Amino acid sequence: MVSLEILNSVKINVKPESAISTLKNILDGSKSDLSFSKRELRNAQTKLKQAFVEFHRKLRLLKCYSFLNQLAFSKIMKKYDKITSRNKSKAYVEMVENSYLGQSDEVVKLMERVEAAFIKHFANANRRQGMRDMRPRAKRDKHRITFFIGTKENVNLELLNSEGRDQYMTNIFPLYSLFAYIVLHLLMFAGNIYFWKRFRVNYAFIFGFKPSTELGYKEILLLTSALSVLTLSAVLSNLEMEMDERTQSFKALKELVPLGLVIVVLAITFYPFNIIYRTNRFFLIACLWRCVCAPLYSINFPDFFLADQLTSQVQLLRILEFYVCYYGFGDFKRRSNTCSQSGVYQTLFILIAVVPYWFRFLQCVRRVCEQKEYGQTMNALKYLSTILAVITRTIYVQRRGMTIRIIAASSSGVATVFNTYWDITKDWGDECDTETCMDANGVRFP
Repeated sequence: MVSLEILNSVKINVKPESAISTLKNILDGSKSDLSFSKRELRNAQTKLKQAFVEFHRKLRLLKCYSFLNQLAFSKIMKKYDKITSRNKSKAYVEMVENSYLGQSDEVVKLMERVEAAFIKHFANANRRQGMRDMRPRAKRDKHRITFFIGTKENVNLELLNSEGRDQYMTNIFPLYSLFAYIVLHLLMFAGNIYFWKRFRVNYAFIFGFKPSTELGYKEILLLTSALSVLTLSAVLSNLEMEMDERTQSFKALKELVPLGLVIVVLAITFYPFNIIYRTNRFFLIACLWRCVCAPLYSINFPDFFLADQLTSQVQLLRILEFYVCYYGFGDFKRRSNTCSQSGVYQTLFILIAVVPYWFRFLQCVRRVCEQKEYGQTMNALKYLSTILAVITRTIYVQRRGMTIRIIAASSSGVATVFNTYWDITKDWGDECDTETCMDANGVRFP
Protein backbone atom coordinates (compact mmCIF):
# COMPACT_ATOMS: atom_id res chain seq x y z
CA MET A 1 0.00 0.00 0.00
CA VAL A 2 1.28 3.43 -0.86
CA SER A 3 2.24 5.55 2.14
CA LEU A 4 -0.15 8.31 3.06
CA GLU A 5 2.79 10.71 3.05
CA ILE A 6 2.28 11.03 -0.70
CA LEU A 7 -0.77 13.16 0.06
CA ASN A 8 1.56 15.90 1.28
CA SER A 9 2.73 16.32 -2.31
CA VAL A 10 -0.78 16.55 -3.76
CA LYS A 11 -1.87 20.05 -4.76
CA ILE A 12 -5.47 20.95 -5.43
CA ASN A 13 -5.94 23.72 -7.96
CA VAL A 14 -9.33 25.36 -7.56
CA LYS A 15 -10.45 26.89 -10.86
CA PRO A 16 -11.38 30.56 -10.38
CA GLU A 17 -15.12 31.00 -10.74
CA SER A 18 -15.41 34.77 -10.40
CA ALA A 19 -13.64 37.95 -11.40
CA ILE A 20 -12.66 38.68 -7.76
CA SER A 21 -11.21 35.20 -7.21
CA THR A 22 -9.21 35.52 -10.42
CA LEU A 23 -7.74 38.84 -9.34
CA LYS A 24 -6.89 37.39 -5.92
CA ASN A 25 -5.25 34.44 -7.61
CA ILE A 26 -3.08 36.80 -9.70
CA LEU A 27 -2.12 38.97 -6.73
CA ASP A 28 -1.33 36.00 -4.45
CA GLY A 29 0.99 34.51 -7.07
CA SER A 30 1.83 30.86 -6.43
CA LYS A 31 0.47 30.68 -2.89
CA SER A 32 -1.41 27.49 -2.21
CA ASP A 33 -4.86 27.86 -0.70
CA LEU A 34 -6.68 24.67 0.16
CA SER A 35 -9.74 26.37 1.64
CA PHE A 36 -12.98 26.13 -0.29
CA SER A 37 -15.99 28.37 -0.23
CA LYS A 38 -19.54 27.08 -0.16
CA ARG A 39 -20.03 28.32 -3.69
CA GLU A 40 -17.02 26.36 -4.96
CA LEU A 41 -18.16 23.18 -3.23
CA ARG A 42 -21.71 23.62 -4.53
CA ASN A 43 -20.39 24.16 -8.04
CA ALA A 44 -18.20 21.04 -7.80
CA GLN A 45 -21.17 19.04 -6.54
CA THR A 46 -23.31 20.26 -9.45
CA LYS A 47 -20.69 19.26 -12.00
CA LEU A 48 -20.16 15.86 -10.36
CA LYS A 49 -23.91 15.25 -10.34
CA GLN A 50 -24.11 16.15 -14.01
CA ALA A 51 -21.23 13.77 -14.75
CA PHE A 52 -23.08 10.91 -12.99
CA VAL A 53 -26.25 11.61 -14.97
CA GLU A 54 -24.39 11.73 -18.28
CA PHE A 55 -22.39 8.56 -17.49
CA HIS A 56 -25.59 6.72 -16.59
CA ARG A 57 -27.15 7.90 -19.86
CA LYS A 58 -24.18 6.55 -21.82
CA LEU A 59 -24.49 3.20 -20.04
CA ARG A 60 -28.18 3.04 -20.99
CA LEU A 61 -27.26 3.75 -24.59
CA LEU A 62 -24.64 1.00 -24.49
CA LYS A 63 -27.20 -1.44 -23.11
CA CYS A 64 -29.67 -0.48 -25.83
CA TYR A 65 -26.94 -0.85 -28.42
CA SER A 66 -26.30 -4.42 -27.31
CA PHE A 67 -30.00 -5.27 -27.34
CA LEU A 68 -30.59 -3.72 -30.77
CA ASN A 69 -27.66 -5.64 -32.25
CA GLN A 70 -29.03 -8.94 -30.99
CA LEU A 71 -32.52 -8.06 -32.22
CA ALA A 72 -31.18 -7.03 -35.62
CA PHE A 73 -29.18 -10.25 -35.93
CA SER A 74 -32.27 -12.30 -35.07
CA LYS A 75 -34.38 -10.52 -37.71
CA ILE A 76 -31.65 -10.90 -40.32
CA MET A 77 -31.42 -14.65 -39.69
CA LYS A 78 -35.21 -15.04 -39.88
CA LYS A 79 -35.13 -13.25 -43.21
CA TYR A 80 -32.30 -15.53 -44.28
CA ASP A 81 -34.32 -18.66 -43.40
CA LYS A 82 -37.33 -17.32 -45.26
CA ILE A 83 -35.33 -16.76 -48.45
CA THR A 84 -33.14 -19.87 -48.38
CA SER A 85 -35.51 -22.29 -46.54
CA ARG A 86 -32.52 -23.68 -44.58
CA ASN A 87 -33.83 -23.17 -41.00
CA LYS A 88 -30.39 -22.33 -39.62
CA SER A 89 -31.33 -19.21 -37.69
CA LYS A 90 -31.94 -21.00 -34.37
CA ALA A 91 -28.38 -22.29 -34.12
CA TYR A 92 -26.83 -18.92 -34.99
CA VAL A 93 -29.12 -17.01 -32.64
CA GLU A 94 -28.25 -19.39 -29.78
CA MET A 95 -24.57 -18.89 -30.59
CA VAL A 96 -24.95 -15.10 -30.27
CA GLU A 97 -27.01 -15.42 -27.10
CA ASN A 98 -24.33 -17.61 -25.50
CA SER A 99 -21.55 -15.23 -26.54
CA TYR A 100 -20.06 -12.47 -24.43
CA LEU A 101 -22.42 -9.97 -26.10
CA GLY A 102 -25.48 -11.87 -24.90
CA GLN A 103 -24.22 -13.14 -21.55
CA SER A 104 -22.22 -10.25 -20.13
CA ASP A 105 -23.94 -8.29 -17.38
CA GLU A 106 -21.10 -5.88 -16.63
CA VAL A 107 -23.01 -2.93 -18.01
CA VAL A 108 -26.05 -3.73 -15.86
CA LYS A 109 -23.91 -4.10 -12.72
CA LEU A 110 -22.14 -0.84 -13.46
CA MET A 111 -25.47 0.91 -13.91
CA GLU A 112 -26.63 -0.43 -10.55
CA ARG A 113 -23.46 0.82 -8.86
CA VAL A 114 -23.85 4.26 -10.42
CA GLU A 115 -27.51 4.40 -9.37
CA ALA A 116 -26.68 3.35 -5.81
CA ALA A 117 -23.92 5.94 -5.48
CA PHE A 118 -26.09 8.69 -6.99
CA ILE A 119 -29.08 7.90 -4.77
CA LYS A 120 -26.90 7.82 -1.66
CA HIS A 121 -24.97 11.02 -2.22
CA PHE A 122 -27.23 13.20 -4.36
CA ALA A 123 -30.79 12.17 -3.45
CA ASN A 124 -30.60 11.64 0.34
CA ALA A 125 -31.24 7.88 -0.13
CA ASN A 126 -34.58 8.64 -1.84
CA ARG A 127 -34.64 6.18 -4.72
CA ARG A 128 -37.67 7.70 -6.45
CA GLN A 129 -36.13 11.15 -6.43
CA GLY A 130 -32.72 9.80 -7.46
CA MET A 131 -34.08 7.83 -10.41
CA ARG A 132 -36.13 10.84 -11.51
CA ASP A 133 -32.94 12.92 -11.54
CA MET A 134 -30.93 10.17 -13.22
CA ARG A 135 -33.44 9.71 -15.99
CA PRO A 136 -34.95 13.14 -16.68
CA ARG A 137 -37.97 12.92 -18.90
CA ALA A 138 -37.75 14.49 -22.31
CA LYS A 139 -39.72 17.69 -22.63
CA ARG A 140 -43.03 17.20 -24.39
CA ASP A 141 -44.25 19.67 -26.96
CA LYS A 142 -47.18 21.58 -25.56
CA HIS A 143 -50.08 22.20 -27.90
CA ARG A 144 -50.98 25.44 -26.16
CA ILE A 145 -47.60 26.89 -27.21
CA THR A 146 -48.40 26.09 -30.85
CA PHE A 147 -51.85 27.62 -30.39
CA PHE A 148 -50.46 30.85 -28.93
CA ILE A 149 -47.88 31.09 -31.73
CA GLY A 150 -50.64 30.91 -34.35
CA THR A 151 -52.83 33.35 -32.42
CA LYS A 152 -50.05 35.92 -32.13
CA GLU A 153 -49.14 35.61 -35.80
CA ASN A 154 -52.78 36.28 -36.73
CA VAL A 155 -52.70 39.38 -34.53
CA ASN A 156 -49.50 40.46 -36.34
CA LEU A 157 -51.23 40.24 -39.72
CA GLU A 158 -54.14 42.31 -38.46
CA LEU A 159 -51.83 44.98 -37.07
CA LEU A 160 -49.84 45.21 -40.29
CA ASN A 161 -53.03 45.97 -42.21
CA SER A 162 -53.86 49.05 -40.10
CA GLU A 163 -54.23 52.44 -41.73
CA GLY A 164 -51.49 55.08 -41.49
CA ARG A 165 -48.67 52.61 -41.10
CA ASP A 166 -46.56 54.03 -43.95
CA GLN A 167 -46.40 57.57 -42.59
CA TYR A 168 -45.50 56.49 -39.08
CA MET A 169 -42.90 53.85 -39.98
CA THR A 170 -41.10 56.31 -42.24
CA ASN A 171 -40.41 58.58 -39.25
CA ILE A 172 -39.90 56.18 -36.35
CA PHE A 173 -38.68 52.97 -37.97
CA PRO A 174 -34.98 53.34 -36.86
CA LEU A 175 -36.08 53.10 -33.22
CA TYR A 176 -38.20 50.00 -33.71
CA SER A 177 -35.64 48.27 -35.92
CA LEU A 178 -33.93 47.23 -32.67
CA PHE A 179 -36.71 44.73 -32.04
CA ALA A 180 -36.66 43.58 -35.65
CA TYR A 181 -33.05 42.47 -35.18
CA ILE A 182 -33.95 40.64 -31.98
CA VAL A 183 -36.91 38.89 -33.62
CA LEU A 184 -34.79 37.85 -36.60
CA HIS A 185 -32.08 36.49 -34.31
CA LEU A 186 -34.62 34.50 -32.28
CA LEU A 187 -36.07 33.04 -35.47
CA MET A 188 -32.62 31.87 -36.59
CA PHE A 189 -31.92 30.41 -33.15
CA ALA A 190 -35.25 28.54 -33.23
CA GLY A 191 -34.17 27.08 -36.57
CA ASN A 192 -30.88 25.95 -35.02
CA ILE A 193 -32.69 24.20 -32.18
CA TYR A 194 -35.07 22.52 -34.62
CA PHE A 195 -32.24 20.97 -36.61
CA TRP A 196 -30.28 20.08 -33.46
CA LYS A 197 -33.26 18.12 -32.17
CA ARG A 198 -33.94 16.58 -35.56
CA PHE A 199 -30.38 15.25 -35.84
CA ARG A 200 -30.28 14.28 -32.15
CA VAL A 201 -27.65 16.78 -31.03
CA ASN A 202 -27.66 16.91 -27.22
CA TYR A 203 -27.48 20.69 -27.11
CA ALA A 204 -28.82 20.82 -23.54
CA PHE A 205 -25.75 18.96 -22.27
CA ILE A 206 -23.33 20.85 -24.51
CA PHE A 207 -24.61 24.22 -23.31
CA GLY A 208 -24.82 23.07 -19.69
CA PHE A 209 -28.53 23.64 -19.13
CA LYS A 210 -30.16 22.12 -16.09
CA PRO A 211 -32.11 18.94 -16.95
CA SER A 212 -35.47 19.65 -18.61
CA THR A 213 -35.01 23.44 -18.51
CA GLU A 214 -33.74 23.95 -22.06
CA LEU A 215 -36.07 25.77 -24.43
CA GLY A 216 -37.31 24.03 -27.55
CA TYR A 217 -37.85 25.72 -30.88
CA LYS A 218 -41.56 26.16 -30.14
CA GLU A 219 -40.83 28.07 -26.94
CA ILE A 220 -38.40 30.30 -28.85
CA LEU A 221 -41.04 30.90 -31.53
CA LEU A 222 -43.54 31.75 -28.80
CA LEU A 223 -41.17 34.39 -27.38
CA THR A 224 -40.56 35.70 -30.89
CA SER A 225 -44.27 36.03 -31.62
CA ALA A 226 -44.91 37.69 -28.24
CA LEU A 227 -42.14 40.24 -28.85
CA SER A 228 -43.36 40.99 -32.36
CA VAL A 229 -46.93 41.50 -31.12
CA LEU A 230 -45.68 43.74 -28.31
CA THR A 231 -43.61 45.78 -30.76
CA LEU A 232 -46.39 46.20 -33.33
CA SER A 233 -48.84 47.07 -30.56
CA ALA A 234 -46.50 49.83 -29.39
CA VAL A 235 -46.08 51.08 -32.97
CA LEU A 236 -49.82 51.26 -33.64
CA SER A 237 -50.71 52.67 -30.22
CA ASN A 238 -48.20 55.45 -30.80
CA LEU A 239 -49.62 55.99 -34.28
CA GLU A 240 -53.15 56.12 -32.90
CA MET A 241 -52.17 58.76 -30.37
CA GLU A 242 -50.48 60.80 -33.09
CA MET A 243 -53.57 60.75 -35.30
CA ASP A 244 -55.96 61.51 -32.44
CA GLU A 245 -56.56 65.25 -32.04
CA ARG A 246 -57.11 64.86 -28.30
CA THR A 247 -53.49 63.76 -27.76
CA GLN A 248 -51.75 66.35 -29.95
CA SER A 249 -50.64 68.32 -26.89
CA PHE A 250 -48.70 65.28 -25.61
CA LYS A 251 -46.30 65.05 -28.54
CA ALA A 252 -43.18 64.66 -26.39
CA LEU A 253 -44.75 61.89 -24.33
CA LYS A 254 -45.84 60.02 -27.45
CA GLU A 255 -42.23 59.79 -28.58
CA LEU A 256 -41.34 57.93 -25.38
CA VAL A 257 -43.26 54.81 -26.44
CA PRO A 258 -40.20 53.12 -28.08
CA LEU A 259 -38.12 53.82 -24.99
CA GLY A 260 -40.89 52.43 -22.81
CA LEU A 261 -40.89 49.26 -24.88
CA VAL A 262 -37.13 48.86 -24.36
CA ILE A 263 -37.62 49.31 -20.61
CA VAL A 264 -40.39 46.67 -20.59
CA VAL A 265 -38.18 44.13 -22.41
CA LEU A 266 -35.25 44.79 -20.07
CA ALA A 267 -37.54 44.55 -17.02
CA ILE A 268 -38.84 41.16 -18.18
CA THR A 269 -35.27 39.98 -18.84
CA PHE A 270 -34.09 40.87 -15.32
CA TYR A 271 -37.35 39.99 -13.55
CA PRO A 272 -36.26 37.95 -10.50
CA PHE A 273 -39.38 35.86 -9.96
CA ASN A 274 -39.85 32.40 -11.40
CA ILE A 275 -41.97 33.19 -14.46
CA ILE A 276 -41.22 33.59 -18.18
CA TYR A 277 -38.36 31.06 -18.25
CA ARG A 278 -36.36 32.53 -15.35
CA THR A 279 -33.69 29.82 -15.50
CA ASN A 280 -32.95 30.57 -19.14
CA ARG A 281 -33.02 34.34 -18.62
CA PHE A 282 -30.52 34.15 -15.77
CA PHE A 283 -28.38 31.73 -17.77
CA LEU A 284 -28.23 34.31 -20.58
CA ILE A 285 -27.40 37.12 -18.14
CA ALA A 286 -24.60 35.05 -16.55
CA CYS A 287 -23.11 34.25 -19.96
CA LEU A 288 -23.30 37.90 -20.97
CA TRP A 289 -21.54 38.94 -17.76
CA ARG A 290 -18.74 36.43 -18.37
CA CYS A 291 -18.36 37.82 -21.91
CA VAL A 292 -18.00 41.35 -20.54
CA CYS A 293 -15.41 40.12 -18.00
CA ALA A 294 -13.81 37.71 -20.49
CA PRO A 295 -10.21 37.77 -19.16
CA LEU A 296 -11.34 37.10 -15.59
CA TYR A 297 -13.38 33.93 -16.19
CA SER A 298 -12.60 30.52 -17.59
CA ILE A 299 -14.13 30.23 -21.05
CA ASN A 300 -16.93 27.70 -21.47
CA PHE A 301 -18.92 26.77 -24.55
CA PRO A 302 -21.93 29.07 -23.89
CA ASP A 303 -19.62 32.04 -23.34
CA PHE A 304 -17.85 32.04 -26.68
CA PHE A 305 -21.05 30.93 -28.44
CA LEU A 306 -22.84 34.04 -27.14
CA ALA A 307 -19.86 36.25 -28.02
CA ASP A 308 -19.92 34.82 -31.55
CA GLN A 309 -23.62 35.62 -31.76
CA LEU A 310 -22.95 39.20 -30.67
CA THR A 311 -20.50 39.66 -33.53
CA SER A 312 -23.52 39.31 -35.82
CA GLN A 313 -25.45 42.00 -33.95
CA VAL A 314 -23.19 45.02 -34.34
CA GLN A 315 -26.02 47.05 -35.86
CA LEU A 316 -28.23 46.23 -32.86
CA LEU A 317 -25.59 47.61 -30.49
CA ARG A 318 -25.34 50.76 -32.58
CA ILE A 319 -29.11 51.21 -32.35
CA LEU A 320 -28.82 51.02 -28.56
CA GLU A 321 -26.28 53.83 -28.77
CA PHE A 322 -28.76 55.77 -30.94
CA TYR A 323 -31.41 55.30 -28.22
CA VAL A 324 -29.08 56.86 -25.66
CA CYS A 325 -28.30 59.81 -27.92
CA TYR A 326 -31.85 60.33 -29.17
CA TYR A 327 -33.47 60.33 -25.74
CA GLY A 328 -30.50 61.53 -23.70
CA PHE A 329 -30.00 64.81 -25.58
CA GLY A 330 -33.67 65.65 -26.07
CA ASP A 331 -33.92 65.01 -29.81
CA PHE A 332 -37.14 63.05 -29.28
CA LYS A 333 -39.01 66.26 -28.32
CA ARG A 334 -38.43 67.65 -31.81
CA ARG A 335 -38.39 64.29 -33.59
CA SER A 336 -35.06 65.23 -35.11
CA ASN A 337 -31.71 63.46 -35.20
CA THR A 338 -28.59 65.49 -34.40
CA CYS A 339 -26.50 62.54 -33.22
CA SER A 340 -24.38 62.46 -36.37
CA GLN A 341 -23.15 65.98 -35.58
CA SER A 342 -21.63 64.92 -32.26
CA GLY A 343 -17.96 63.90 -32.19
CA VAL A 344 -18.51 61.77 -29.08
CA TYR A 345 -21.30 59.89 -30.84
CA GLN A 346 -19.10 59.26 -33.88
CA THR A 347 -16.30 57.91 -31.67
CA LEU A 348 -18.66 55.65 -29.72
CA PHE A 349 -20.19 54.55 -33.04
CA ILE A 350 -16.79 53.01 -33.85
CA LEU A 351 -16.09 51.58 -30.39
CA ILE A 352 -19.52 49.96 -30.07
CA ALA A 353 -18.93 48.04 -33.29
CA VAL A 354 -15.69 46.43 -32.05
CA VAL A 355 -16.98 45.40 -28.60
CA PRO A 356 -18.17 41.86 -29.62
CA TYR A 357 -14.92 41.17 -31.48
CA TRP A 358 -12.97 42.46 -28.49
CA PHE A 359 -14.83 39.95 -26.28
CA ARG A 360 -13.79 37.10 -28.55
CA PHE A 361 -10.22 38.38 -28.71
CA LEU A 362 -9.96 38.38 -24.89
CA GLN A 363 -11.54 34.92 -24.70
CA CYS A 364 -8.93 33.55 -27.11
CA VAL A 365 -6.13 35.18 -25.10
CA ARG A 366 -7.53 33.62 -21.91
CA ARG A 367 -7.52 30.19 -23.56
CA VAL A 368 -3.92 30.60 -24.65
CA CYS A 369 -2.78 31.65 -21.16
CA GLU A 370 -4.88 29.16 -19.18
CA GLN A 371 -5.04 26.03 -21.33
CA LYS A 372 -1.87 26.52 -23.40
CA GLU A 373 -3.92 26.14 -26.57
CA TYR A 374 -1.53 28.02 -28.82
CA GLY A 375 -3.77 27.43 -31.83
CA GLN A 376 -6.05 30.06 -30.30
CA THR A 377 -3.35 32.65 -30.98
CA MET A 378 -4.29 32.57 -34.66
CA ASN A 379 -7.96 32.83 -33.70
CA ALA A 380 -7.16 35.90 -31.59
CA LEU A 381 -5.29 37.47 -34.51
CA LYS A 382 -8.32 36.80 -36.69
CA TYR A 383 -10.57 38.86 -34.42
CA LEU A 384 -7.88 41.53 -34.09
CA SER A 385 -7.77 41.88 -37.88
CA THR A 386 -11.57 42.16 -37.90
CA ILE A 387 -11.41 44.94 -35.29
CA LEU A 388 -8.95 46.89 -37.42
CA ALA A 389 -11.13 46.38 -40.50
CA VAL A 390 -14.27 47.61 -38.72
CA ILE A 391 -12.50 50.69 -37.35
CA THR A 392 -10.95 51.74 -40.67
CA ARG A 393 -14.12 51.05 -42.66
CA THR A 394 -16.27 53.09 -40.26
CA ILE A 395 -13.79 55.99 -40.30
CA TYR A 396 -13.84 55.94 -44.11
CA VAL A 397 -17.66 56.13 -44.14
CA GLN A 398 -17.57 59.10 -41.76
CA ARG A 399 -14.73 61.12 -43.30
CA ARG A 400 -13.99 59.76 -46.78
CA GLY A 401 -10.63 60.35 -48.47
CA MET A 402 -8.35 58.33 -50.73
CA THR A 403 -5.78 57.40 -48.05
CA ILE A 404 -8.30 56.06 -45.58
CA ARG A 405 -10.10 54.33 -48.45
CA ILE A 406 -6.94 52.38 -49.35
CA ILE A 407 -6.34 51.50 -45.68
CA ALA A 408 -9.96 50.40 -45.20
CA ALA A 409 -9.94 48.28 -48.37
CA SER A 410 -6.63 46.63 -47.41
CA SER A 411 -7.65 45.84 -43.83
CA SER A 412 -11.05 44.56 -44.96
CA GLY A 413 -9.42 42.34 -47.58
CA VAL A 414 -6.99 40.85 -45.06
CA ALA A 415 -9.78 40.27 -42.52
CA THR A 416 -12.01 38.66 -45.14
CA VAL A 417 -9.29 36.25 -46.29
CA PHE A 418 -8.30 35.46 -42.71
CA ASN A 419 -11.90 34.79 -41.57
CA THR A 420 -12.72 32.72 -44.66
CA TYR A 421 -9.62 30.59 -44.26
CA TRP A 422 -10.34 30.01 -40.58
CA ASP A 423 -14.00 29.11 -41.19
CA ILE A 424 -13.18 26.60 -43.92
CA THR A 425 -10.13 24.93 -42.37
CA LYS A 426 -11.00 25.12 -38.65
CA ASP A 427 -14.69 25.72 -37.95
CA TRP A 428 -15.93 23.63 -40.92
CA GLY A 429 -12.98 21.24 -41.13
CA ASP A 430 -12.85 17.58 -40.20
CA GLU A 431 -10.54 18.21 -37.26
CA CYS A 432 -12.28 19.77 -34.30
CA ASP A 433 -10.54 22.60 -32.56
CA THR A 434 -10.48 23.49 -28.88
CA GLU A 435 -13.80 25.28 -28.95
CA THR A 436 -15.92 22.87 -30.93
CA CYS A 437 -14.59 19.95 -28.87
CA MET A 438 -15.55 21.44 -25.53
CA ASP A 439 -18.80 21.09 -23.68
CA ALA A 440 -20.18 23.61 -21.19
CA ASN A 441 -17.85 22.35 -18.47
CA GLY A 442 -14.72 22.55 -20.58
CA VAL A 443 -14.63 18.79 -21.17
CA ARG A 444 -13.57 17.54 -24.59
CA PHE A 445 -15.99 15.40 -26.57
CA PRO A 446 -15.70 13.87 -30.05
